[in-house]
Amino acid sequence: MSAYLKFALAIALYIAGYAAGHHAAYQAGALKLAEVTQANADQAQHAAELTAQAEAAARKSEQDMAAKFADVDSKHQKDMADAKANSDRIIADLRTGTVRLRAEWSCTPALASAAAQAAAGPGQPDAAADLRQTGAGHLIGIGDRCDADISALQEFLRKERGG
Repeated sequence: MSAYLKFALAIALYIAGYAAGHHAAYQAGALKLAEVTQANADQAQHAAELTAQAEAAARKSEQDMAAKFADVDSKHQKDMADAKANSDRIIADLRTGTVRLRAEWSCTPALASAAAQAAAGPGQPDAAADLRQTGAGHLIGIGDRCDADISALQEFLRKERGG
């Protein structure tokens, strides 16, 4: 064989070997890329499932809290209506004389007489007494409404904190 032919054969074998090795490396790289791609897809699916579970748990927690707060709000509305009714009842009882104000809430006779004369209008001989009775009833109503607000706020906090 001639030297040129041996040289050409050696180059051909070298190229064939290089191509075979390169092809094997390419296939191994392609397989590795496919494995990594699948692993990434699996992780993305798992993350999506965890996100959906977290969102569902958050929605349930919000719904539970809203139900608890609705109960508290309902009770608060009833307490506010009861406070108004109590205030109206006390004003009516003061006017009919069923309930009387303590001495510290009443004017002395001299002041009462002067206040009655100053506040009296036509057909209202003792407007000052009526004002005291109405004012006392309103003060009691304000206290009852404040108590209802405080109770509702405390209950909101207990419910919010899991109590």
